[in-house]
Amino acid sequence: MAFAPVLTIDVGTPQDPNDPFSSPFIVSNNMLVPLFGVTIVCKFDEGKFEGGETFDNKAVSAEETLSVMAPHKTITAPCQKGFNMNAPLESGIVTIGVSYSPFLWPFKMTTIRQFKADVNADNKILWLPQ
Repeated sequence: MAFAPVLTIDVGTPQDPNDPFSSPFIVSNNMLVPLFGVTIVCKFDEGKFEGGETFDNKAVSAEETLSVMAPHKTITAPCQKGFNMNAPLESGIVTIGVSYSPFLWPFKMTTIRQFKADVNADNKILWLPQ
């Protein structure tokens, strides 16, 4: 059980409180052994800006591949790459999927986590786990 994969996906503090897309999504390998063939995919879904404009699904997904992710290593998911905000965000969901092979494990495993945009009392967008 000590070598069971423990991969977590969390959201960090936004770099710019006025830009909800500046929030880093952090992938962590909390194991004692490395992970191999790690692919991290980030996709914004069901998003809507004020005024009714929606996300262009082709422009709001990104992927990153690592050959090895060391034990107790963290990496920021590629969610911020190439995203432009034309109006304030009204709603949205971000899905982060990570596929990987634990050390000496012949099969790929997958961890998927979704976060939903939520407006707080200060009219700032926070990404809450679903």
